[in-house]
Amino acid sequence: MDLIYHYYKSKPVSLTAVGQKKRLVRDGINAYDAVQVRVDFDNGMSINFHNNWITPSDFEGPVNQGHEIVGTDGKVESDQQYRG
Repeated sequence: MDLIYHYYKSKPVSLTAVGQKKRLVRDGINAYDAVQVRVDFDNGMSINFHNNWITPSDFEGPVNQGHEIVGTDGKVESDQQYRG
C-alpha cells in the first residue's frame, strides 16, 4: 500500500477479501489455498490482489509473480516467471 500511495497519492477507503481453504486443510495445514482482495481508493481506483499458494507438481517454477495495471489510456503488464 505504501508503494501504491507513493505513485498515486490515493488512500484506501474500503477493502473486501475472500479466501478458500480446501487443499491445505486436507493436508492438515490450517491456511488459505487462495485469497482474493479488492481495495478501493479515494480517487476512484480499485486494485484486485490474487494470491494462490497451490501449484501443480510439474509447474515450471516454485513461484510465479506478475501484475497488470489497467487504466483509461492503456495498461502495463509484468510476468516475473522468466526473470533473471
